[in-house]
Amino acid sequence: MVLLSRIRLKQGRVDDALRLASKALAFRQKLLGNRLKTCDSLYDVACILHLQGHSASAIKLLKQLIDISESLNEGEGQLARALYRLSVLYAEKGELAESNACKSRALEIRGRLRPEDKDAPFVEECFSKLTLWMLW
Repeated sequence: MVLLSRIRLKQGRVDDALRLASKALAFRQKLLGNRLKTCDSLYDVACILHLQGHSASAIKLLKQLIDISESLNEGEGQLARALYRLSVLYAEKGELAESNACKSRALEIRGRLRPEDKDAPFVEECFSKLTLWMLW
């Protein structure tokens, strides 16, 4: 479902992508609970909701992702990526203090995990490198 959701998104079939990503999220939450794969699905759904203009729902999911990733020893990559996206969402809403706080924290984590990317741009691609790509 995750891969098919990502394919549908690339095809521009956003509603189908959201439906599939939401199913994957529900499946992972039920089967796995609060694990990295659940974080991955939370991020996917949040990004699609953001794309559709549902910023408040996207922010809620990203905050849930942050809570989960902070509780996992191996969750720092997911945490940095979620903070990146949250920074972008807050900036779009004009909430610059919140945006800058998330950005600062995301950059600090990225700097620790990938020192070679210290001066890399503040773009999603650089933060996606911090997470594993999970298909099922």
